[in-house]
Amino acid sequence: DRPNLERAMAWRRNEISFQATPLATAVDEINRYSRTQITLSKDMGLEQLDVSGVFKTGDSVAFANAVAMLHGLKVREVDGRLELQKSG
Repeated sequence: DRPNLERAMAWRRNEISFQATPLATAVDEINRYSRTQITLSKDMGLEQLDVSGVFKTGDSVAFANAVAMLHGLKVREVDGRLELQKSG
């Protein structure tokens, strides 16, 4: 089993790469690199949505917007943080 070299070296370019990563795990990792924290609403199953892609570290706004677009979610600013929630 060989690690994906591109994925392993993404951090050197200030990027983070996810491959079918549960949303809760991806959010925890993105939050490590940004002052603007992302939270998930209490909607059932939200934390288990998969995230794949390469994202800039420190750009939680772009990450939240990309995930929202991918999964039909809504991004809401609450007390200086970004909250992902189901639309509608």
